[in-house]
Amino acid sequence: MSSPAVSGINPTTGPVSGGTSLLIAGSNLLGATTVTFGTGATSVTATPTSSTASSVSVTTPAWPFAPGAARVTVTTPSGSSTQPVFFSFTSIAPPVLASLTPNIGPVSGGNVTTITGTGLLYTTAVSFTQGTTTVNASSFAILSSTQVAAVVPPAPVSAGPASVNVTNGAGTSAIPLTYTYNLVIPLPVVTGAVPNTGPAAGGNSVALTGSGFTFATQVRFGTTPALSFIVTNDTSITAIAPPGSGTVTITVTGPSGTGTGVPYTYNPAPQPSIISLIPSSGPLAGGNNVTITGTNLNTVTGVSFGGIPATSFIILSPTSINATAPAGSAPGAIDVTVSSGTFTSPPATYTYITLPTPTSIFPTAGVISGGTPLAITGTGLAGTTSVLFGSTPAVITDVVGDTEVDLTTPAHAVGTVPVTIVAPGGTNNSLSFSFQPPPVITSSNPTQGPETGGTTVNINGAGLINATGVFFGTTPAASFTVVSDNLITAVSPPGTGAVAITVSTPSTFSNGSLFQYLTAPTLTSITPTTGPITGGNNVTLSGSGFTGALNVFFGGLPTTFTVLDDGTITAVAPTVGTVGPVLVTVQNGGGTSTGQTYTFT
Repeated sequence: MSSPAVSGINPTTGPVSGGTSLLIAGSNLLGATTVTFGTGATSVTATPTSSTASSVSVTTPAWPFAPGAARVTVTTPSGSSTQPVFFSFTSIAPPVLASLTPNIGPVSGGNVTTITGTGLLYTTAVSFTQGTTTVNASSFAILSSTQVAAVVPPAPVSAGPASVNVTNGAGTSAIPLTYTYNLVIPLPVVTGAVPNTGPAAGGNSVALTGSGFTFATQVRFGTTPALSFIVTNDTSITAIAPPGSGTVTITVTGPSGTGTGVPYTYNPAPQPSIISLIPSSGPLAGGNNVTITGTNLNTVTGVSFGGIPATSFIILSPTSINATAPAGSAPGAIDVTVSSGTFTSPPATYTYITLPTPTSIFPTAGVISGGTPLAITGTGLAGTTSVLFGSTPAVITDVVGDTEVDLTTPAHAVGTVPVTIVAPGGTNNSLSFSFQPPPVITSSNPTQGPETGGTTVNINGAGLINATGVFFGTTPAASFTVVSDNLITAVSPPGTGAVAITVSTPSTFSNGSLFQYLTAPTLTSITPTTGPITGGNNVTLSGSGFTGALNVFFGGLPTTFTVLDDGTITAVAPTVGTVGPVLVTVQNGGGTSTGQTYTFT
C-alpha cells in the first residue's frame, strides 16, 4: 500500500486550547493511527476519530507552545505524509456576548435562538443555567466569529429566566445573556390577511397579522404549507401562498398548536384555449416553429404534440405562443393541446408530414441559360414550396399531388449541383442536375453525300463533348465519335433530300447544319461520240442530275467541264495516247453515272 498523502485541511486555524474538529483530505488515509501537529520537540499528537481512504477526522489537541503554524502529518501503517500542510494555533479570548434573538421560548425548548457577540468562532459549548442547574444546548452552529445559532434545551428547572453563556478554549463569557422560559405559550391567532385573494398558481406574498407568531413553525393555506414565510415579530408574518383552489383558511402553528385563522380565496386560473396553429403541419423530424393563437395563453405551463411535450415554447402574449414541434412518432394527424396546472385545453389538429423523397429527375441536365422544363418524381412532394439548384431557386410550374413537381431550371454556371426540395415535411437534396453549355455547330464537311449513306462527315463547333446523339434530319447517324469539345465525326445514314445535321446532349439539341442527300447523275447521250486522240474538242453531255457535278471522266481521265443546267454539261475531250473507245461518265456527291461510249481516232 502507498504512503498517505495530504491535500488539504478544514479549518486551517484554531485555538491553542485545542478542541477544534479538523477534517483532513487526501489519499491512502484509511487506517490512520496518529495525526502529528508540529515537528520534533515542538509537536503534539492526536488520535483520529475516524478515517477513510480520502479523509481523516481528528480533534486538535492543546498546543503547549507559542501560537503559530504547525505542520500536519498523518501516519498510517504504510508510512507518514510528507506534504507541507499547516494548521495555525491562535490565541483567543473568552467570548463576549451582545444579544440573544429570540430571548423567550417554551419550557420544552427545541426552538433556535441566535447569539451575537465576539470571539464566537471557536465556540465549544452553549449553556443555559437556572440556579445551580446548567444544561447545554443539544446542538449549535457557528455562523461566524460574531454569531452562533443554538437549539434551546428544555428549561433546566422550570419556567422563568435562565442565564446563557458561551464557552471556547479560552474560557466562558463573563456576562451572560438572559433567556426566559415561558410557562404557557399562547396559540398563534391570525386576524387578518392582505391580500385575502390570489391566483390559483400561488407564489404571491400575503401579509398576516395577529398574535403569538414569535415561535411559529408552520403557516398553512388550508392543509397546504406556505411555500415560505418570515416571522417579522409576534404580530406579523409574511408568507408566500402555495398553489390552491377555492376558499381555504390560513392558520399558523406554534409550539402550543394551531390557532384560529382567516379565509383566503384562490381565484380560478383562466383556462387557455387554442384557436389556430400556423403552420398546421410540419416535418416528422420536428424542430420547426409553430405559432399557437388562442386565449388566456399567458397562463400556459405546457404544450403537447400528440402527448409529446414541445421541445420548447415562448409565451408571446395572452393570445400567442411560439412552440418548437418535437419529433413525431409516425406521419399523420395528432392533437396539439396547451395546459395550465391540471387543466388541458381542447385539442387542435396538427399533421406530421414525411420527409420529401424524390426518386428521379428528368432530364438530368440542361443548358446554363436555364429555362429547361423538367419533372421531379417521388413521394412526400405535396406542398413543395421551393426547389433550389445549388443555391439558386427554380420556377415551380406545378405540384402534381404527392408524387411530382414540374419546374423550369434557373440560369446557372457550368457544373453539377445538388437539387434541394423544400416541402412541409422537410428538405431533401439527394438528386443532382448538370448545367452544360449548349452544343453549337459552326460547320460540317462534306455537305452532301449519297442517299445510300456511309459518308463520313466532320462536324465542327463548341459544347460537343457531352454529345449523346448525332442526327441527319430525324435519323440517327450510323455512328459517331466525339473527338473533342469542338469536333465530332459522324457517318451518314441512308436518306433523301436536304436535311439538318444536329447534335444532342443531355441538356438540349444544337442548331442545324445542311447536308444534302444526292442521287447519282444519269447520262443518256453524248455528242459527238468520236474525236481525235489529241483532244481539245467540245463534247455535249445530256442527261439529268448534273447540278453539283464534281467530275467528268473520259475513261479514267478527268477533264474540264461546265454545267450548263441540270441536264446539260459541255466537256473538253482530253488528250489520250491511243485510239479506241472509252466510257464517258459524270460524278456528283450521290455517285457516278452509267457510261456513254466515246471513240478516240
